[in-house]
Amino acid sequence: SFWTGGVVNEILNSKFKIWHGSQKQITFDNNLDVTKANDKPKGIVFKAIQTNKSPTWDVEDFETPHAYICKFAQTDIGCLDDDDETGSRYIGTASHDKDGNKCAPWNEVDPSSRWTHNYCRNPDEEAHPYCYLESGEPSECNIFQCRAMPKRQSYPNLCESSNEKFVQVSTTCFKEEYSCKDRSCISKAYVCDGVKDCVDGDDEDECRIMASLFRKESGYKLEGITGDSESDSIRATEEECAKLCLYKKQDESGCCDSFSHRPAKDGRDDRCILGTVYANQAFDSLVQKKSWNYYKLNVTQESRNCRQITERPSGPLSLEGLRLMNRRRGSDGNIVEVKLEGSWGGICDDGFNIKEGNVVCHQLGFHLGAKRVIKKANARGVGKVLLGQVSCEGSEKSLADCDISDTSTIACQADQMVAIECKETESVCEDAEFHCNSGECIEIDNLCDGIPDQCKDGSDELPLFCNSPPQVRLTPAGGHSGMLEVRHKGVWGTVCEDNFGQHEADVFCKML
Repeated sequence: SFWTGGVVNEILNSKFKIWHGSQKQITFDNNLDVTKANDKPKGIVFKAIQTNKSPTWDVEDFETPHAYICKFAQTDIGCLDDDDETGSRYIGTASHDKDGNKCAPWNEVDPSSRWTHNYCRNPDEEAHPYCYLESGEPSECNIFQCRAMPKRQSYPNLCESSNEKFVQVSTTCFKEEYSCKDRSCISKAYVCDGVKDCVDGDDEDECRIMASLFRKESGYKLEGITGDSESDSIRATEEECAKLCLYKKQDESGCCDSFSHRPAKDGRDDRCILGTVYANQAFDSLVQKKSWNYYKLNVTQESRNCRQITERPSGPLSLEGLRLMNRRRGSDGNIVEVKLEGSWGGICDDGFNIKEGNVVCHQLGFHLGAKRVIKKANARGVGKVLLGQVSCEGSEKSLADCDISDTSTIACQADQMVAIECKETESVCEDAEFHCNSGECIEIDNLCDGIPDQCKDGSDELPLFCNSPPQVRLTPAGGHSGMLEVRHKGVWGTVCEDNFGQHEADVFCKML
């Protein structure tokens, strides 16, 4: 058996066959069985088997002694005289240390040296000849004494010349396509996407599992405000989504280091959201949603040569994330949490009002802003408060743009976490609510009260409503009796029976 210099190693749950030193992948492996290298990296060897015309390939532990097949003939580096055990008189041409590392020229490491070559020598009567490596460290050389020199052996030519002619099989696939083993063609985009598209499944052989590079948090979905030209989600499997994020070309949105994915279920497609589609993100913003999962790249941007395009806001505290918990209607609201130094925690309700709520809701993709802010929302007192006072103007794109206090949060108890309810576009409002033209619902008492912008579009203060005269009608229409309705400030509603008598009825009948 002979060592080939090939190595089988497992990276990201996939086995790779590479040449030691160059790290290039082995393109032909002679049907090597790589399952024998499950526990640790192993070397590839040639094994001659009498029943086979050519050697087979196998894997073995690196500790197993085998001969090597060298690419070039062995150089005669000389030997140590039998009476010169320390090698002080050695003048051979050995230029590598005992581990095979290349020696540096002597004068480059020691300018006072008279030697300009990089051969092993022993000028200081050390135990063995040595040389200096390119790092400047001295390293011992392994040179045999002349009486102990191993005899050179001649090996038969393992690859004897043959008159056989090998015809290279041509492929009809285009450059942007992958040629399967059965010579069929598929798009290169389908290679290593987690789905076997070739008949033999070779398009998924030896692929890295890209999703394993990301840290997964179940039950959270990325949210934010998308750019004008980008849609929110795309159809993609988990592995395709990870691949899209990792290999996305850097543009004005920066490098992708996070994504959300919803697995296919009950006839619904897989959906993928890349973190770079959101135009207002200084850090990722999440909303708790059971059907979605959130993935954060577990690799530093520096190692990816990812340059930061835009200046991130800097302050006394560096926020790493924002998320909205328990997304449901109710008195408990939706607790707001931030991420600091890798941990999640709440925001103190001191000074957190509707302006701050608007910024949080806008960052999470609710363009209508906050409907209300709930103080002391964490009645059970679970978790901890990480952020003290927050002060916003209300127009900021991100919580990171606000004035964030680095004052100690010890005085703010866990039950003082703030919660918010963000406004959403509604198709139908409650009886005691006004339906804004922008889609949200507000309390009917806020209609035409002189306070602008309670509706996002200001429709609650339009003269069309506020200056319109009262109108009355009976339901059903056309008769002399029915339910009385009044249109007040542009909104139709019923009349309460309290204190409503004959005189009031006479007035309305005259109006009708």
